[in-house]
Amino acid sequence: MERAKSPIGRIRGESNKKPLFEGVKFSLKPLLDDSLKTSITQVLIENGAINADGNKEQDLLDESDMNTITHIISKDTTFAGYKKALENKIAVVTPDWINSAIRNGHVHRTQFYSPDPAKFFSGLVICTSGLTKQDREAILGGALAFGGDYRNDLTVDVTHLITMVPEGKKYETVMAKNELGIRTILPQWFYDCVKFQKKVDESEYLFPEPKLFEYRSSAYNEDNSSRTSNKLKESTANGYIHPYPMNVDSLASCIPSSEFMSGMKIYIHPDTGLSETLLSSLKECVAAAGASILEEHIAYSKEIVDIYIGRWRQGEDYKQASKDGKIVGSVWWLTNTLARNCVAPPTGTLLDYPMPKSGIKDMHHMVMTITNYNGVARDYVRRLIHALGATYTPNLTQENTHVISSSQHGQKYIAGKQWNLHVVNHLWLEDCFQQWTCKSVAEEKYVYFPDTHVLEDLVGTTALQADEITRWWNPEMASPMESALMNENTIDRHSVIQTPSSTTGHVKIVSKTARQAAITASNVLHEVMVPDMNAYQLEKRSSPKRSRQGSYDIKPDNETPSTPSKKKRQVSDVTPNGNVSEADQLQDATDSQPIHGNNRKSSQSLHRTATSESKNSDSQGVPTTPSKRKRQSSSQNVDSPHRNIRYVSSGKNADITESQKKQMNKLGAHWTEDIRDCTHLIVDRVNRTQKFMCAMNMGLHIVTPDWVKDSVKSGNLQEESDYQVDDSESEAKWGFSVLDSLSLARKFTIVGNKNRQQGTLLQGYEVFITKNTGPSKSVLKDIIESAGGKLLATLPPRKLRDASSQSDTKLIVLSCEADKDKCKDFIHHGIGVYDTELILTGCLRQSLDFGDTFRLPIDE
Repeated sequence: MERAKSPIGRIRGESNKKPLFEGVKFSLKPLLDDSLKTSITQVLIENGAINADGNKEQDLLDESDMNTITHIISKDTTFAGYKKALENKIAVVTPDWINSAIRNGHVHRTQFYSPDPAKFFSGLVICTSGLTKQDREAILGGALAFGGDYRNDLTVDVTHLITMVPEGKKYETVMAKNELGIRTILPQWFYDCVKFQKKVDESEYLFPEPKLFEYRSSAYNEDNSSRTSNKLKESTANGYIHPYPMNVDSLASCIPSSEFMSGMKIYIHPDTGLSETLLSSLKECVAAAGASILEEHIAYSKEIVDIYIGRWRQGEDYKQASKDGKIVGSVWWLTNTLARNCVAPPTGTLLDYPMPKSGIKDMHHMVMTITNYNGVARDYVRRLIHALGATYTPNLTQENTHVISSSQHGQKYIAGKQWNLHVVNHLWLEDCFQQWTCKSVAEEKYVYFPDTHVLEDLVGTTALQADEITRWWNPEMASPMESALMNENTIDRHSVIQTPSSTTGHVKIVSKTARQAAITASNVLHEVMVPDMNAYQLEKRSSPKRSRQGSYDIKPDNETPSTPSKKKRQVSDVTPNGNVSEADQLQDATDSQPIHGNNRKSSQSLHRTATSESKNSDSQGVPTTPSKRKRQSSSQNVDSPHRNIRYVSSGKNADITESQKKQMNKLGAHWTEDIRDCTHLIVDRVNRTQKFMCAMNMGLHIVTPDWVKDSVKSGNLQEESDYQVDDSESEAKWGFSVLDSLSLARKFTIVGNKNRQQGTLLQGYEVFITKNTGPSKSVLKDIIESAGGKLLATLPPRKLRDASSQSDTKLIVLSCEADKDKCKDFIHHGIGVYDTELILTGCLRQSLDFGDTFRLPIDE
């Protein structure tokens, strides 16, 4: 086919009289978001482009399209006809190509705006400042290899300025002209992108105050101030993946704000195993989006179905829907779609698409545990482990073969290294799933742990490959089992630019695979850039700064701090007195038969004690080697608080009978009267009792009486996640969520005196309560101490002086209307006086509101 020989669109330097998109004939058919279609179409047509779609509804490209279309605007490469478009030299670009042209007044070269996920620098124009020639060449090579562009000078189309230090003319120009929208960023960001072969979040690396330095200086130091602003992440991948639809409550974020799925008919396959209650709620959410779920008695039909929802990549309905070109997704994709408020391809993330049922044979024997991932990201990684056919354990035991970590901090990471286990990040799991083969753990990006939260943010950003998906339903292609045996080092179809050699001074263009280019660029960047980065960071750290806690003062991801002890224990994330955290115990309704390796021991055996601590250890309490653990297992103390469950009840309708207590005792769960010794609290609803408030602070399991009843009835302790307290009325009244607050509490909990679980909401705070303030001081004392605070019986003048002189210990004064006149001295010293709701509501929400909400108005 012949293409126009004259330039398409207004190029740089041409007169503004020429329409910006003159000669552009575009197609938006792959875009499913109607609002985006409308806005893009309007901008393009107003600037001289022609819409090639017309009134056609289908997304498939026919021969007439190939002869006329010049540009396809798409966010991804999953649409039908992508390969054919490239073969016919049709430019496939992201919407950023349009935005950049509008912003800069001329069109850009389309190769720098590719939606190919391998081109993760797509849309970026990079400039450098203050770097050596070798550094500049390395960045130039990496930018071009992965879809970005480069400028020697600071031009109007530059999007990122990479510099080591906050100085120089380019830096000053960018800082002085915010309207340019140029991001000034550390070279470490570029290095991390190349290392992971993904565009990582920029926020940790941005000037003028890169958070990366804070992370490196404090090594995950997290003080109480961070707790007052954020709760545990409720989504991952920049808000793209939302909580798994385990129950009706999890659909709270799935209420759409528009009818963006108008007219779509959804077929849900029986293999999803959705309960009637969940299905009914899901139908309401789908209806709010303008779509409808077909009744169960209606079979799949090409004529009436738009979307197929299934659990497994098998069955005639799955294959037929795929052949028919229908949208094929999982239940998680459906709820994610409702939460996103737009329809995106299910192949955009691994678990939005139906899963293989059998797992990967080579991974059946593997036993994995997770550390340093939280919230939705943690659940996503756990589900990947099950889907791959491996076994997941909440704690690190002698059975484990792998530790999946996002950081090189914490006991699990350290112990895994000492025990010579495979310690890798989640990208290894994602690549195994994507290519459906057990990949080597030796690849460098799998064992790289940057000093930021970037890895946790990357969870769920790996997309499925179209060719691999097609193999599951197209008999003409190789079967998944055959593809699993294919050499993972086969030549990639993409040609990229080799990172330039430091000896030539010129950029050398050669044909090379994307993976090879990544390795080359990564090595050069690591050799020439990171040492400079570290030197600058050391210089920055040597300047006077406020003192910080050491890296082991507070464990990330709730790693249990180690204290020398004769008792043996497992290595685990924060758990109520060593028991499994709620994040570890999440089990979806359709996952009642998780995939495990053949002939694996029962899950109960995996929870037995697996480690011991040397009495004189210098290794921060890191356990001994696996072989020594096995020899010492016979001396295990069965009464260790890190094994036994201890529970108490609170409330009128939560009484436990003596018979139930005896039966629970046989199951390993023991009754106690002291909430401070507990791992579980039994309540029928939310009640602001002393026990309930302490349980919230300590991050205990709070479950209904049915947990005891069903455990006794079945002869096995039941999963706590199935017995969560459901009291939406009280939660709305007090403005909190039990699950969210408990998750947040566990993120920061430590082990205190007598091996008791200890909250940290009030860590570093001293609390003084005036005479007539209620509740009683004895009640408030337990609540305050369970949160890590200290109750003062008296308030001597020295405390007031310390509080007003910015000492490390912070003072809170609680008072009431009757004592307001006695509080003027506190105000004089600059100390706020609050109602007790500051503490009570704060414990429920696991955050302290020091604003005016609970502050007592006192005149000086």
